[in-house]
Amino acid sequence: MKDDFFPCADLREIGKRYGTPSFVYFLEPMKRRCLEIKQLFQERLKISFAVKSNPNTALLAELKESFDYLDISSIAEGVWARKAGYEMGDCSFTGPAKRRFELL
Repeated sequence: MKDDFFPCADLREIGKRYGTPSFVYFLEPMKRRCLEIKQLFQERLKISFAVKSNPNTALLAELKESFDYLDISSIAEGVWARKAGYEMGDCSFTGPAKRRFELL
């Protein structure tokens, strides 16, 4: 399977080499898409990535320059963000049911 979004992917070969299921990320198209959005909206829009959608710290670290902020909803997600090289000032702490110590 090759196309513009999956530029060098032969997913069958990846499956044979690494086994299935496997998580395969195509970073350059993701980075390119973020850059296009940033150029289009300039300072009127900031990109925030929800760690809940994929807490893979290697992925978060690789895409650090593409995101303006991370959206974290738990202390664990904050730990993953820190491991990926983000400062807490780069994160928004959202979601329901926060305990008092989490907010202080």
